[in-house]
Amino acid sequence: GLLRFSALILDGREIQRSTSAPLLDANRAESNQALFNAWTWVRQHTPPTAVVEANPDRLIYQYGLYSDRRGLAMGTECGGFTGRWAECSALEKSVARLYGSGGRNSDFNRFCTNYPLDLLLVESADPVWTTPHSWMETRTPVYANGFAKVFACRP
Repeated sequence: GLLRFSALILDGREIQRSTSAPLLDANRAESNQALFNAWTWVRQHTPPTAVVEANPDRLIYQYGLYSDRRGLAMGTECGGFTGRWAECSALEKSVARLYGSGGRNSDFNRFCTNYPLDLLLVESADPVWTTPHSWMETRTPVYANGFAKVFACRP
């Protein structure tokens, strides 16, 4: 509901022109649909016990709405639900490197080896998406569309 309605407002150039508000995202509706499709793919192609990670530095509404899978470090939820703030902080810093512009292939391998992770979901808004020579260029996603890619830790 709310995400679908907000897209009409955020994508609508008439509202932007009439209120002089900045155009935040001209592709919000298309992006939301693509992320819905990616999380739906995850839900349909993984067992309920799968662990999926998205960028811990972003609010990921689609994860909460559509994934129905466990995550490792989704924002402040890790520390908030476990009370293990130090462990969660270290985990979030580790995974955030993968989504930033400095993530390397060795970071991906180390993260997938050291944590019980099955999939990583990357959005087009994540810095790694446009970073040349990132770990994303050396891996083939198991699912991809114009706004999201899903990478498996294990074949």
